[in-house]
Amino acid sequence: MDKNIAFIPIRSGSVGIPDKNIKDFCGKPLIYWTAKAANDCPLIDEVFVAVDCDRYEQIINDFNLPKVQVYRRKFENAQSNSTTEDVLLEFVNQSFYFDRDTIVLIQATSPLTTSENLTDALEKFKIGHEIYDSMLSTVVFKRFFWGKAGIPYNYDFRHRPLRQQWEGTLLENGSFYVNYIENIKRDKCRLSKRVYPYALPEWHQYEIDGTEDWEVMENIFKENILKYQKTPIPVIKLVYMDVDGTLTDGSVTLDIKGNEYLSFSKIDAWGIHLLREKGIQILWATSESSISVIRHRARKLKINYFIYNEHEKLAALRKLCTQEKIALENVAGIGDDVNDYEVLNAVGMKACPANAHTNIRNISNMIILSRNGGKGAVREFIDNFILKSC
Repeated sequence: MDKNIAFIPIRSGSVGIPDKNIKDFCGKPLIYWTAKAANDCPLIDEVFVAVDCDRYEQIINDFNLPKVQVYRRKFENAQSNSTTEDVLLEFVNQSFYFDRDTIVLIQATSPLTTSENLTDALEKFKIGHEIYDSMLSTVVFKRFFWGKAGIPYNYDFRHRPLRQQWEGTLLENGSFYVNYIENIKRDKCRLSKRVYPYALPEWHQYEIDGTEDWEVMENIFKENILKYQKTPIPVIKLVYMDVDGTLTDGSVTLDIKGNEYLSFSKIDAWGIHLLREKGIQILWATSESSISVIRHRARKLKINYFIYNEHEKLAALRKLCTQEKIALENVAGIGDDVNDYEVLNAVGMKACPANAHTNIRNISNMIILSRNGGKGAVREFIDNFILKSC
């Protein structure tokens, strides 16, 4: 039986917007949205995201999308002057798929593409396989185009058509392309011979090329896609808790001998007890090296995992999640300062105390609590959000 394979190439050396493919877009890395659209399309059998570095590979794996897997593209096909055809040909020539299998090439910079778009396009492609050899996505563009010589391209200005009566012009929008493997190998191109232009609504005309496109695209995405999606509440299996400024108020008391004293909230302690009753594991993290007081408190509260003197908190969390077979999507995190930024960007549910740093408060989908660190913020997060996901 012929297969439909989605292929999404990304690379880390973006010039216009550094790391744009993993930059936060509406609460997720940009690449997440096209990977999820392909994953959720019932007609697509497998999804490959072509990456060029370990960091990108880890991010894709953290999505935990069942159809999605990583393809490690060659170094020479991941340069600033490399074309999409370069890596596409590399993939089809190395793959074990049959010539009549279909490749759906999807651009990560077109997050407006949905699983419904892909499903409808593939259905039409299969129906018209005797008429068309390949397909590209377009939008119906009802605009009047002129050349520099003052000659209109697509209408007669003496008989200006009414918008509602005009077919308009089809504009290639770069969202996706569909072709057979044998055609790509032969023609060395994403499109072949007779091309079927699949039309999307006009608001699909945008893709992300520069920083000026980002806010425009996010607004379109929120208005036309995100508000119609029911975002599932993740099932929380592990809770990451920053210590300094979150479990404590961030202050340190010293006695005359130089001994340090920290203030923890008993209200938070009972919330931690409630998590343990639900079988949810708990991780405390601090970048401090002097941790005798914190260790004593962690033992008393029977905290499962304790990370200290660790500045690469996300790497440590990933290592633990791999060990315990927990997806980052099933981790809740609470922190207050910039050393928790990467962790809070990566986890499935995130919160911060009311007095958290501005950069933390501005993370997409951040739950900003009403209580300060060390004053019951952790308990508020547990009661009002984490336990409600169980």
